[in-house]
Amino acid sequence: MNITCRYPSIHTPLLLFVLCMAAAHPALKVLGIAIALLSSRIWKWRMNQLGLFYVWMMVLGLGSAFIHFILNPQGNYLVLIAISTLFWGLCLFGHNVFLSSARRLTYKTQTKTLIYAFYILFTVSIVQYLLNLIREGQLLPTGFYGDYMMSIFTFSSDCMLVYALYFYFFIQKKQYKRATYAFFGLLITNYMAGFLLFIIAFVAYIFFFKRFKIRYYFYTLAIIGLICITLRLFYWNNIQYMAAKVHIIYHALSDQEALLLSRRVVSYKQTLDYMHTDPITFWFGAGPANFSSRVAFMGAGEYVKWYPKSLTYRHPTFVANHFSLWNNKILSQPFSDGTTQQPFSFYSQLIGEYGMCGLAAFLILY
Repeated sequence: MNITCRYPSIHTPLLLFVLCMAAAHPALKVLGIAIALLSSRIWKWRMNQLGLFYVWMMVLGLGSAFIHFILNPQGNYLVLIAISTLFWGLCLFGHNVFLSSARRLTYKTQTKTLIYAFYILFTVSIVQYLLNLIREGQLLPTGFYGDYMMSIFTFSSDCMLVYALYFYFFIQKKQYKRATYAFFGLLITNYMAGFLLFIIAFVAYIFFFKRFKIRYYFYTLAIIGLICITLRLFYWNNIQYMAAKVHIIYHALSDQEALLLSRRVVSYKQTLDYMHTDPITFWFGAGPANFSSRVAFMGAGEYVKWYPKSLTYRHPTFVANHFSLWNNKILSQPFSDGTTQQPFSFYSQLIGEYGMCGLAAFLILY
């Protein structure tokens, strides 16, 4: 099925797939998969190096999960195994969609489609921004109000990352007006840690990895200065808060002090400590949903409301480590769910649940 619209350079099935898969609601993701399957031009089974990574993670996960299930058979764990495998499978499917699109659609069509998707995402962000402006009377969101600025995504951090990628894309194509829109969308997500990394990457890109005319370097310095003024005017409280966190964490004298200040730091330490428990753990990890992943938190029964309580499953290793850093008891305390407190990390999941075999596959194939 090839759906077209009155804009011949936009491929509608690809646009709908991107928007549906980015949307928070699971039903829309199912719709996106259906659209891709029905469109012969954006989906065809293909395999490359990245595809091998996803296949390997599914095989490694299923093998490890089978062993853990034999040693400790629990029916609820089978549900989490299926969900973990499904997530890797969706990654493989999405990769195939974009791989097929790259080979079967023209570059102009792909570019126009993704730009059209950007304007839809940005329009939703502007609506959310205006609603927040009316509700809170703040020119730029501060504190937890940035959590409302996620466009169609589940989290504002996801939104921030997508806007950052669009920003670099538009800069590369010298579409500076669109890059400005992307930067504003990035800024209002209020994801300060991600914003700091973005600025560092942007400065490195301008001064070390890209050759521009000399005036563009002065433009960059002027933009950085403008950003600093903006941060000083609208985000100074946030900056002071983060600076205090970093200072105290750096000078923490014990794990207990670090736990009170940044559970994310503690989560990394737990991952490294667990990694060296024994040779099997080092190479193969704890198995899917047994150490630290969104699936593990979901199966614990406190991360999402829709997951059935009757299917709750918590592996002892998960309970002793990352679950102790992120649960309803801890979250009942005010200001306990900031970025510095969240133990979620792809690398902790990769090392803790798949071991060095998973990490090596990521470094080699991804």
